[in-house]
Amino acid sequence: MLIKTRYFGTQDVDPQTILFFSEGLPGFESCHRFKLFHEEGERPIIHYLQSLDHTEAVFPTVEPSWLGIQYELPLSQKERILLKCAANTWTKKKGTPEDTSDVQEDWLILVMLAGVRNAGENEPRIRPLVAQPVIINPQSRRGIQLDLTHEDFETILK
Repeated sequence: MLIKTRYFGTQDVDPQTILFFSEGLPGFESCHRFKLFHEEGERPIIHYLQSLDHTEAVFPTVEPSWLGIQYELPLSQKERILLKCAANTWTKKKGTPEDTSDVQEDWLILVMLAGVRNAGENEPRIRPLVAQPVIINPQSRRGIQLDLTHEDFETILK
């Protein structure tokens, strides 16, 4: 399947590698199909989340480890449904049967990067959007973007 990308020209993409965000992304709710691209190299730092629905919608992302961040993300039932997580891919925190906070071990978590220009600055600064991580379930190829702006980050970031 041939697709047009903003930074990588026309690419031949295996349809089995397309990611689906059923709710789109905040501000881009009509973008549902995405493909991750990166520049050549052993361990690329920046991955580009390219919309297949709108060529101009592409989002640079990094793995949280590049920023020294480790997320601890218990997901709601709705978020698990959107990611199409199988029950056997979840483990209980601390292994206690009464603990209902599920934590997924095999997601791909990405942090979007945004260019922000403050008043009086000529060049934009790159700012990681740590409060809005992108979560992808590689098995189902489903994704969501969380909004943690109202969360206590000391319990979310390690």
